[in-house]
Amino acid sequence: MTNHNHTSKNRLGGGQQSSSPELESRAESSLDSSSQAQSQPHPTGQNPYTSSVCTTNKPPNTLKNQFKNALTDKNISHLAFLMGYFRVSGFIHLHTLIMDSGGYERFSSIRLLVGLNVDSLVFELERTNADISRLNDANKAKFTQAFSKAQQKSIQKESYDKQVQDSIQALQHALESKQLQIRIVREKNAHAKFYLFYSQAQSHTDSSRALFQGSLIVGSSNLSHNGLEKNYEFNILSNNSEP
Repeated sequence: MTNHNHTSKNRLGGGQQSSSPELESRAESSLDSSSQAQSQPHPTGQNPYTSSVCTTNKPPNTLKNQFKNALTDKNISHLAFLMGYFRVSGFIHLHTLIMDSGGYERFSSIRLLVGLNVDSLVFELERTNADISRLNDANKAKFTQAFSKAQQKSIQKESYDKQVQDSIQALQHALESKQLQIRIVREKNAHAKFYLFYSQAQSHTDSSRALFQGSLIVGSSNLSHNGLEKNYEFNILSNNSEP
């Protein structure tokens, strides 16, 4: 019996990938058909890097290419991402896209909110009667150290090359210069993922509301090499600013 499933090690992602080519082909066909009826036009009037609002990481419909689409809109000045995991392998791609689209100076804010496996740390803080919603500097340092250790462990799994080194240095510079902000979810693990690219608030016909131009991507991908390009994922794009 022929087994179509295959497993491979990803150079940057540091994880295992399993997929069935036949299943991927059927799913991609179905997604393309459904997305044609539901797709909203890109702010620039086209999607130059993808052919669908649904991305499964089957080229050209990768999440990385969807990011490229979002950044072609020159009005985008804010990035706000929520993810379960942050990996240097994902920042390598994000850093390259930012530089190719005008550099960090283009953005008023770049904010990443990251979920961690922090249940044990929260339990420890609660045992000492620490208010996790109003952490003191010592307890904040524990969360920072936990995040740093997770990143160090991830980096150790990466195949070393100049791109990895340059990206780590770029990450350090972006954090020190406050061009990039990373926050950690303290209260509970965050498994949800969304990627929001948006403009400054614009006037709305309803004076009590603000209108934002941009893109919202919601789905299964974390900010990692696997999530952006390699793993079989499902993400969907919306450009609709209305509720």
